[in-house]
Amino acid sequence: MVTAGQRFAEAAARLRRAIAAGVYAQAQEALLALAKELERAVAEQDESEARRLAQEAGELLSWARRATLAGRAHDAARLARLHRLPEGYRQPRGQGPSVRLAG
Repeated sequence: MVTAGQRFAEAAARLRRAIAAGVYAQAQEALLALAKELERAVAEQDESEARRLAQEAGELLSWARRATLAGRAHDAARLARLHRLPEGYRQPRGQGPSVRLAG
């Protein structure tokens, strides 16, 4: 039988993998699963185990925030070094914006 702690650990691992890969949509899903498993674990475990899992979740969220901010900063620095946008991101010559706002 899989315990609440084991389900929590798997959800935490999914969150770590998604953030490390920079797949933030999956990270969001994993974070929701982690919250659900934490609630479940708190309901099923004794107080000391629930407290330990809550502390682990807090440490994981702190790491996730730092890793996400570092990844975004790294991406922003790479974008700043680009002299020209890659082909798929440039507007074709002679064409104005594809969307115009009525003023």
